[in-house]
Amino acid sequence: MYPKNLCMKTEKKLMRILKLFIFSALVISMAVCSVCTTEVSASSDIYNQSAVKLGDLGLFKGTDNGFELDRRPTRAEAACMLVRFLGKESDALKETYNIPFKDVPDWAVQYVGYLYSNNMAKGLSDNYFGANEFIDMDAYTTFVLRALKYNDSEPNLDFTWETAKKKAVDISLLSNADLRKLSKADFTRGKMVYLSERALNTNIKGRRIMLRRLLASQGIISVDPEWSTDKPEWFDSIIAAGEKHLGVPYLFGSANPEKGFDCSGFVSYVYNNSNLGFKLPRSSQSIFNNIKTFELEQDARPGDLIFFTGTYNSKNPVTHVGIYIGDGRMLHAGSKAGISYQNLNIDYYKKHFYGFGRVEPNRSAK
Repeated sequence: MYPKNLCMKTEKKLMRILKLFIFSALVISMAVCSVCTTEVSASSDIYNQSAVKLGDLGLFKGTDNGFELDRRPTRAEAACMLVRFLGKESDALKETYNIPFKDVPDWAVQYVGYLYSNNMAKGLSDNYFGANEFIDMDAYTTFVLRALKYNDSEPNLDFTWETAKKKAVDISLLSNADLRKLSKADFTRGKMVYLSERALNTNIKGRRIMLRRLLASQGIISVDPEWSTDKPEWFDSIIAAGEKHLGVPYLFGSANPEKGFDCSGFVSYVYNNSNLGFKLPRSSQSIFNNIKTFELEQDARPGDLIFFTGTYNSKNPVTHVGIYIGDGRMLHAGSKAGISYQNLNIDYYKKHFYGFGRVEPNRSAK
């Protein structure tokens, strides 16, 4: 038998340890909950921003209860989104489709009908589409990749249902961080619109044109707030800097205003010495590889770069670059006239045209 005062001291010590343990556990629990709440809140904000952007473009209309971003999307809702992203909503709504599925609600018949008649969506059985079944990330990513013109059918197979998410990362539709975030827990409407917005900023298969720009060129979306063709405020400074060298001769491999310029030497010299924050690589191919490129002149603005191919024998596809100034003209280092303005509508430049590129101040080359 231990002395009574020793037992009481031991008991008090144990109680202090227990209280400290409980307090520590509560602090850790509160910290973890705070982090989780912050992450959920941040994700919700991002998903809501995507929903608003798609809503402004007329590509996501929500329901009578709003966007319902926490709810899981159905196959019918996904079919509707796919048709809009294909730019075929108006076509689908004009037609009458005789589909074999008995479970498709009236509002979705023409969307499902369009996809079914064009072999872009199948039912879960011969007469059951699964319209109200929840769609998972693999299936919706498959839909999005189809909108980007990638093929999951033989003979020209680009991906399969099982490899859809990997394909999305391979083509930079999603980053690895995006993939981890979207793959956690259920696939919700919030995740659906986030993935959809990412698709808008992804190039169509085999082309240098983002899905959003293709939809804009087709008149599917009339306003694209994330792509401007207006002359940027820094353009006049760039052109003024370039015009200082008018008449300077062409000299291959040079970026020296006293001796001469080649095409990329001129472009990189003008932009990088403008004190506007540009940092372009030295060669035409490297510049092309490190900026956002596109193919439609109607998307170009003054100050963008214009690239050409096959203007001389080279292992690289890009062999010439100039500064696009609008109205079908560029300022460049020409092999005969040196630094000069050039009309782009002559056959030679039409034949060798390769693409446009957008440069922005304060963006370092990769």
